[in-house]
Amino acid sequence: MSTTTWDKIYKDFLNGGAAYASLNDNLENLHHDFVALFANAFFSVKNALDIGCGTGIYLQYLYNAGFKVTGIDSSESAVQM
Repeated sequence: MSTTTWDKIYKDFLNGGAAYASLNDNLENLHHDFVALFANAFFSVKNALDIGCGTGIYLQYLYNAGFKVTGIDSSESAVQM
């Protein structure tokens, strides 16, 4: 697999580089609109597919909320993280 731009960003982060985009996120610091959507909605079926999931922090939130989650990402480094 060729190295993608995102994989370069994750590899740089793992080597002490800057935290870019969702690398700054943790479960307490997710985007407020995302949290509000899931806090105020009822889902009779709780399945989530995140295409481009990065390190999966948003999937972790949904998993904790009772969702069955699946994520894919083109960055091997992100998936390993």
